[in-house]
Amino acid sequence: MNEPPRASPEVERICRVLLWAGCAWFVFTAFWGIADMPTAGHLGAGSAVSTMMAEASLRWHTFYPLWDWYRVVDPGPAAAYTHHPFGVHWVSAVFSKLLGHRDIVCNLPAAIMSSFMPPLLYRIGKRAWGVVAGTATALGFVVLPITVGFSIFHNVEVMTMFGALLFYFGHLEHQATGRRRYLLASLAGVLVTTSGDWPGYLLVAPVLAWAFLRAFTLPSWMTPRFDRSRYTLWWAWSVAAALATFALWMAFFQHIDRIGEWLAQGQARGGGADLPLAKVLEARQNWIDFSFTPLAIAIGKIALPLAVVRLLVRRVDEEAIPLAALFGSVVQYVAFKRGADIHIFWPQYFGIYYALAAGQLVAIAQWAGGRVAAWVAPTHARVAAVALAFVTMVPTIFVIAPDGVRSLSIWRRTGGKYDDKGALWNSDADFLFVVKKLVRPAIHAGQTVGHQGPWGWEQDWALEGLDTDAQKPTPAQPFWTALARKLGADHLRKVASKYHLRIYGEGVV
Repeated sequence: MNEPPRASPEVERICRVLLWAGCAWFVFTAFWGIADMPTAGHLGAGSAVSTMMAEASLRWHTFYPLWDWYRVVDPGPAAAYTHHPFGVHWVSAVFSKLLGHRDIVCNLPAAIMSSFMPPLLYRIGKRAWGVVAGTATALGFVVLPITVGFSIFHNVEVMTMFGALLFYFGHLEHQATGRRRYLLASLAGVLVTTSGDWPGYLLVAPVLAWAFLRAFTLPSWMTPRFDRSRYTLWWAWSVAAALATFALWMAFFQHIDRIGEWLAQGQARGGGADLPLAKVLEARQNWIDFSFTPLAIAIGKIALPLAVVRLLVRRVDEEAIPLAALFGSVVQYVAFKRGADIHIFWPQYFGIYYALAAGQLVAIAQWAGGRVAAWVAPTHARVAAVALAFVTMVPTIFVIAPDGVRSLSIWRRTGGKYDDKGALWNSDADFLFVVKKLVRPAIHAGQTVGHQGPWGWEQDWALEGLDTDAQKPTPAQPFWTALARKLGADHLRKVASKYHLRIYGEGVV
């Protein structure tokens, strides 16, 4: 592995300040509102459902998450959730076991993993391209609106990205130092990312494929020298870990007879192959521009051919990592069209690619500045190289970062929905508060609460009990709830004339 360029103490101090500022900002985004009651939207209901599935698996002692979370009898494998690997739910189960049914449990795992991602990106960039490029890599990640907005979101994306970064980091450090703890970190990364979601396999596979070429196919003169025994040990164990997790998920799915359902779900989220990609992207343009900013998108496009050239010229693993991140992101975003049409957070994996691309561009600028200065003014070559590298970081710090900061409140106010494609969106926080504080304490296990109109995962979390759709109160349910705006004036007047109702804002009980 080639040694990255060294930095002076002054440059390291500047980078350290920038890095600490970026990491502190990202920790703030991940923990802001961590203990709030889950409301409507991806950031509320989307995280609550993962936790409720985990709670159900704890209640019925199953290894698989369950849809029917509050039933008083075991729903069995028919209620198993098999769209993704079980890693996210297993992590939620651990936190639920430790902390109980608390609002903070829903997103706490994601907040913790998100907090570690900027330091991991810094270490990857530093090991690959030097201190300045490592700082740019971390900053590139913490300023993107999509990574800022969903840093708190405990769903498959954060866990999968965290595992992939742990895999990249452990591999580069292991090859550079030979320390076994980094080998274990890399293998742990494989297990985590492939337990988070299927794109985890896509994020590690290109690196393993390139490593196979480098270790077993390319002649020694075509690639820089490396410790072959150390390298093949890492490669063999990494491949074994990836195959082991895939075999584990397939064995679990087969055990509960859900492979067919898993394949059907993949087909349901895919589709749209007959539509031109340009048309698909045009329809999502508003989401894409807000999530990444046009400048970040342009930088990512510029970086792609340069990344390919660097891999062909240098032929080392650190140059394969950005392309691996891009490969996994593109396949996830393009192959599962219907999922991307519905979920604005679907392209979150591109955040890893942009961060690595930003670091790589700074490394290129540092190299080019040094070469030009060595020809024009040799005594100032090192200073010129670092100066040009910092100039390359200007778009990230001064142009993209303000958009990332402004986006945070928008993501949180909309539950991660942004504009929800023009649909009317309401958090229903006041209604949820009534369900949680008034209704839930008054019901017993097995009792069913009636409700009129839509009832989502956020209401299930607040109620922590059974519910049924009912147009009006009945003696079978101890409570009947509704939203006034969903009832309509005539229906509300009719129900109010026959039953004693209590009104809390828009909530009707």
